[in-house]
Amino acid sequence: MGAAPLSLTFLCQGFAFSIPQSIARAQSPKLAASLDAAQKISQNPVVTVKEFSLDTVNCMVEFFKSGCYEVDRRNFPSVLQAVGGAPAAPDRFMRDELTCHLQICAIGTHYGVPKLCELARDNIQKVFGGKWFDSVFLFTVAVVLKSKDDKLQRLLVTLARGHLHSLTTSNGFDHATMLRSFHPKFRDQDDILQQSGDQPKPTSALTTQDESSTKLEALRIEVSSLKQQVTAVSCERDELRDQFSAASVKKEELWQSIATLAAERDLLRNELSNVAAEKKEIRDIAAKVSTARDHAEQVMSDAKNKKSSAEVKAEENEKILETLQRELRVARSESGLLKARWDKEKTKSSILTQENDDLKQSLELERRSRVSITEFARDDVRNALKDEQKVTTDLTARLAQSSQALETERKRSATLVQELTQAKRNLELERQIKTGMSLSERDRIHETVGSQRSEISALVKERDEIKRELKMARTERNNESDRKWEITNKMNALIQAMDEWDECRHCGADFGTMMCLAWDGILILRPHPPPANLHHCLDANMSPSNGKYVVFDIVGTCVSYDKLTEAVEKQLGERLLAENVKPSLLVNLWIEAGEREYTYLSITNRYVAFDKLFASLFYRMLWLAGIQEPRSFASGADIEKITHGYMELEPRPDLKECFDKLRAAGFTVRGLTAGDFDRVLGYFDKAGIEFPKEHLISCDSFGVGKPDLKAYASTFEELKGAKELWFAAAHMWDVSAARLVGFKAAYCSVLEKEPCVDIFGEMDVMSDTLSDMADKIIQGSS
Repeated sequence: MGAAPLSLTFLCQGFAFSIPQSIARAQSPKLAASLDAAQKISQNPVVTVKEFSLDTVNCMVEFFKSGCYEVDRRNFPSVLQAVGGAPAAPDRFMRDELTCHLQICAIGTHYGVPKLCELARDNIQKVFGGKWFDSVFLFTVAVVLKSKDDKLQRLLVTLARGHLHSLTTSNGFDHATMLRSFHPKFRDQDDILQQSGDQPKPTSALTTQDESSTKLEALRIEVSSLKQQVTAVSCERDELRDQFSAASVKKEELWQSIATLAAERDLLRNELSNVAAEKKEIRDIAAKVSTARDHAEQVMSDAKNKKSSAEVKAEENEKILETLQRELRVARSESGLLKARWDKEKTKSSILTQENDDLKQSLELERRSRVSITEFARDDVRNALKDEQKVTTDLTARLAQSSQALETERKRSATLVQELTQAKRNLELERQIKTGMSLSERDRIHETVGSQRSEISALVKERDEIKRELKMARTERNNESDRKWEITNKMNALIQAMDEWDECRHCGADFGTMMCLAWDGILILRPHPPPANLHHCLDANMSPSNGKYVVFDIVGTCVSYDKLTEAVEKQLGERLLAENVKPSLLVNLWIEAGEREYTYLSITNRYVAFDKLFASLFYRMLWLAGIQEPRSFASGADIEKITHGYMELEPRPDLKECFDKLRAAGFTVRGLTAGDFDRVLGYFDKAGIEFPKEHLISCDSFGVGKPDLKAYASTFEELKGAKELWFAAAHMWDVSAARLVGFKAAYCSVLEKEPCVDIFGEMDVMSDTLSDMADKIIQGSS
């Protein structure tokens, strides 16, 4: 490793500033010579600075490192006095800034840093190039005259040329002293005189002094003439300044008017485009529904026609098939009977053939045994043979009869077979005559019937799908009708309420309202009688011009999420802990994600009510918490019980005390919430806290969610003339957005703990509890 670079350290008021010696040598020949002389004592010398302040040394070190410097204006005496409550004085601030630059120029001269001196002189010229104060210039002159910096003195002479009129008429300006001080020749003579004191003056010096007096008198005459010219020019300049200021005021008023009109024009254009888009979307939906309905009806009618014709064909084919099957069964039964008779006759013929064979064998044996038969048995044998021959003759006759009967039976069987074949042919001919089809055609008919049945089943499925689509369309149409009826009922209730109100509930003044339907179906409320006779008050004994209002965010600010956390812990606590997930962390993740999606949808003109969106995100939150199967982890019943806990949120303990303090101090408490109107009112009703429903506004009513500035604009415009108009919330993003519209901002850290001031900035009131926030609002408005 190489050796560490050599450094030079400046020590001031206990603080050390180190810079590389290479930079010091490059910027200052004087420091380079000092470093060469100090090398024998220390490789890294330390310079103790006592003549200059810590901020001056810091600026010089900053210049060594970066080539520029920046003065710390926070430590200016004028700034510290303004923070303490003293009125701000621009000339004092300018004097403090010039003092810093003069000190930097002095330290640059002291250590021989010419570039630092040049940068300080440039900054001094920039300061005088802004605003001009004669007193500040005279103060700067007094300081500069004590130094030997000719370039800085020449700069002040240049700056004084444009302000001679005001300088010569200001207090504390000595013509002779000032002019002599700015002339190097005169200043050198003054220095010589000061060094000589009361010593005798030589004759040459007296002569020089006389010449200087003569020149000074001539200069005074010239100054007086210039003074007269400057007076005339100053008068013209003042007149031009007055004309320019008047023109500037008119210009600013015109620009403000143009900006206001442009903002109103843009707002009206946006509203008109939104209304046109909604109208077009509704028309497209209606056209799609009508087209889908017509298509479904057409498909249904086609399916019914196809089904009826296919059913008729199928019934005819089934009848023909049944007839054929019945005839086939009859033919099979006849064939079976003939086969049985044929088998029976065949059995009989085989028996007779066997008996004949036995008789022939017996005769053969008898013939062979004749030789051995004795004479005495010949008669017996003859008798037996005769008997046997008779039996054989009988058997032969019987065999012939059986053969004849068998032959007859065979002929009969052949005849029956022929008759059966003829009957089959006749049946086939009959079928061809009646139906015009053969067996192959019947098979094709069966295949056709099968395919038609498949088509029928497909048509039935398509019909069922169309029925489902029709059911969904009818459901959507019914829902749309229900929404229209709900809107109609609300309008009727509003009309009825207006009919019942003959005078203002708060001030008792007579008034009326006339309702008319615009060309695009929008309901317009118009005052009747005309606005010239109309009187309206926002609250009892209070109008926007003298009223005081505090508009609260509700959910998260007035109402805590503790009940929702308890519901999650009760329903899924053990399962979540088994997954190393804290219920409170899951709830806060759920809320933050819901607010984000709610905001994104709102700013892209796809507003969705927060309650609907909030319940739909639960399974996603389980997945983001590391649970692999969210839908098996928690059931629909679990979500229902958890969302019931969201409906049972409770106000914070000191909310009633906060409201009571504000109302006692003359404030009207109002609310602006992203939640459901009835649900939020239910929180106050259950807790017994008074909150009139006409003082609550939900973002659902106009379809724009917070923190969109348009969500706050309606309430601000309604109360714009109020004496005091505050917005209070426990969400820093919420209260800081309301402040941009024009509200005074009151923030309570009861929900978020950390306000993140570096991101959102300081609010007008910041407190840890709602009760303390009320005290500070009252104190800030008194």
